[in-house]
Amino acid sequence: MAGLTDLKRTAADKKAERKRWEEPVMASDDYPYGLSIHLDHETLAKLGVDLDAEDEVTITGQCVVTESSVNTNNGVTTKRAVLQIRKMKIAGAREPNASKELYED
Repeated sequence: MAGLTDLKRTAADKKAERKRWEEPVMASDDYPYGLSIHLDHETLAKLGVDLDAEDEVTITGQCVVTESSVNTNNGVTTKRAVLQIRKMKIAGAREPNASKELYED
């Protein structure tokens, strides 16, 4: 999809991480831990979507940066930021099947 950046870790990224930690850290994962967004039952209900593993969807969101930092260690400067999603839309997902009553208590 044009305009979106693929954040998949390259072989060089994985090798550098193993070297840095001297042990594999999530070596089998193609994408780093911080890229996962966990949507609970209530959030899926608010979004009005039903998602299954391997579904491909597009998300649009509004976030607030809740943390940012710059660190220098051994002459290497790294930056990090934490984004909190405040508003979100998921395109390409199915609406929940009303007969399944997925979101009822």
